[in-house]
Amino acid sequence: MHRTNRKFAQLSFLIVVVLVFVSFVGCGGGEQSSPGSSTQPPEPPKPFAPWQGLIALRYAPNYDNACLWFISPDNTSRLITDNAYWYGPIRWSPDNDYLAFPKSSSSYALADRTGAIIKSYPVGGGETIAWSPDSVYFLAGRYYNGIWKFGIDGTYDKLLTSYSATYDHSLTVSKDGQWVYFIHHEWGSMCWIYRIRTASLLAGASYADCELLFYITTGHDEEIQFLEIPGGKFIMAYGYDTAIYVMDPQAKTLIKKMDQGLTYMRISPDGKYLATLYYNSFSVIDLSTWQIRYGFDSDYTKSFESFAWSPNSDALVVAEDDGNVDIWRFDDQRLQTIFEASKSIAAKSAGVQPRSVYGEQTVSVTWIR
Repeated sequence: MHRTNRKFAQLSFLIVVVLVFVSFVGCGGGEQSSPGSSTQPPEPPKPFAPWQGLIALRYAPNYDNACLWFISPDNTSRLITDNAYWYGPIRWSPDNDYLAFPKSSSSYALADRTGAIIKSYPVGGGETIAWSPDSVYFLAGRYYNGIWKFGIDGTYDKLLTSYSATYDHSLTVSKDGQWVYFIHHEWGSMCWIYRIRTASLLAGASYADCELLFYITTGHDEEIQFLEIPGGKFIMAYGYDTAIYVMDPQAKTLIKKMDQGLTYMRISPDGKYLATLYYNSFSVIDLSTWQIRYGFDSDYTKSFESFAWSPNSDALVVAEDDGNVDIWRFDDQRLQTIFEASKSIAAKSAGVQPRSVYGEQTVSVTWIR
């Protein structure tokens, strides 16, 4: 009887030892681990690749004065002025030597790459800046006051007078410099899309010299955007529509290419891609196939307002509504914050007020070599 009990006790002890061992190993204890399990900490994210060139940011923390910064590849910044106008785009000349920007509601200014403001023009008030291909002048449509030319020598001239209670805007100079395209808009959301020979416009023209291409009725005509693509055609999109069109000025055709909502769009410098912003979502469209090649959204802690292409067409610089600036690369697909306006003395003194507006109103950014 005692021998039987002793054997039973030994057997029970062995069973308990085996169960404890199995539980210990199954929970990841001991020196050994099962195949496929990992005890290594996750790898840290790869460092961001360096970027090249010069980024300019115009940001208005309130609807009064705006700050203009130049941002360098070492992520340092220079405040060019804290007294720019809050509305409208900033645009570099094609040779990357001059930056045109609205100085006030009724004036423009010109800065060079060093940040020096070299010219001021006592007229302004447009929402489009269109440079000539030779970087000698830029055009702008003034509210209620026609189309004006602004020379890098400081001269300015009125080229075309608007008629009726209206204004002309969305100016685009063709890449060959032969044509100027613009929109004549009147109340009631009525738009007439014109073009005129550049030589005729510079010589002093009237609407009799302009060629009517299309008449369009839209929700908000000033939101029409034109971008020239290879082949002398134009991509067109306008507010309150969710489509992208291709306009052929020669054939006078307007063809819908794809359904795509957007509030802002830009063509890559190499002419291969169209990037669109629709609230907080980006899409990069391959123009050879009209298929979306890349896309990304914000994490809803960011509100994107403006963007520009890198000079090499391989990245976007993105400006948020609080003045922060990020870079997003195709090969990395992560947002790298390179500038925070809220940390600058000028922005703090003005009081940063995040907002969401259409296109390049309170925020505008551009990137050059």
